[in-house]
Amino acid sequence: AALIGSLWIGMTQVRASALNSEGKPARAELGYPAPDFTLDTPDGGKLTLSSLRGKPVILNFWATWCPPCRAEIPAFEAASRQWKDSIVIVGVDSQEETLVVQPFITQMGMTYPIVLDVLGEVSRAYHVVALPTTYYLDSNGMIVRIDTGPLNEALLQTRLAELAGR
Repeated sequence: AALIGSLWIGMTQVRASALNSEGKPARAELGYPAPDFTLDTPDGGKLTLSSLRGKPVILNFWATWCPPCRAEIPAFEAASRQWKDSIVIVGVDSQEETLVVQPFITQMGMTYPIVLDVLGEVSRAYHVVALPTTYYLDSNGMIVRIDTGPLNEALLQTRLAELAGR
């Protein structure tokens, strides 16, 4: 029993580096630090979420085949241009290849960072069950709001102002 208990403790303990300043582990829930990830970009680069710390971040999970996702892209593009100095918007394409996503990005005129969750691992880590889904992270990487479903420009601007503390 002692051996099993020791193994259980060793397997389930959280590394100190995975905790936030309040001692909470990364978890895709309100009030928790957002799970970190590194994903490829369509242009062959990589983006790591934790490298964006210091500014609030919006993670917008979407796909090219999703009509509500397509409908909200112009609002995200406008917001990205308006808030570029204070908030980072990242589009997380869910389970599509570069060959599908890159022409779509060009067609839609998307200039904000896009990452490819080809295997859906990040979407699963964030419990994304419907597209679009949007996570709002404060400058420390804490999840402060989650929206499921499409956002119009007015609502997105309200969310951004809240995130920026205005």
